[in-house]
Amino acid sequence: MSTDLQWILLRNYHSKLVKRTGLKKHLSAEKGNLANTHSFHNNGYIHAKTVDVSPNPSGKGVVLTTRKQKAAPGLVGKARYVQNLKGASARKTNAAVKTTVKNYRPEQATLAVARASGILRSQKASSKKTKAPRVRSAKAKKAAAASTSA
Repeated sequence: MSTDLQWILLRNYHSKLVKRTGLKKHLSAEKGNLANTHSFHNNGYIHAKTVDVSPNPSGKGVVLTTRKQKAAPGLVGKARYVQNLKGASARKTNAAVKTTVKNYRPEQATLAVARASGILRSQKASSKKTKAPRVRSAKAKKAAAASTSA
C-alpha cells in the first residue's frame, strides 16, 4: 500500500493522535515520530524507513531503532534493528546517532540528534546544590539555634 493512501486513512484518526484545544498543531505520540507533530513527513506508521530514539531501560544511554525496509508489514519484532548506545560520552553518542540516521534518513538527522541529546540531558544527575532557606525572623533564629544545639 502506498504511503499516500496510508496517510489518507490515518491522518484524521489513529490511537496516538493528540488533539487539544488551544494548540495550533495536532501532536502525535507514535513510535518513529521524532518531532511528535502530526504530519505526513514525521509519521512513524506509514514510512518504510522510520527512526526512533528512546531512552535505554537501564537509565543510561539511548536506544536507536530503525525499521528494516524490506520487512513485511505484518512482522513487528523482526522488522526492527535496535542499537543500544550507552557508556560513551554525550558527544560520541550524538555523533553515532547522527551518522546512523544521516545514512538512513538524512532529513531526520537533526531531529534524532536533538531527541538523543535531550534524553541524555535528562539522565544526567542534577549538579545543583540546594541551599537551606535563610532564617530571617528572631523567632525563627531562636528555633533554629535550639534545634541545632539539641
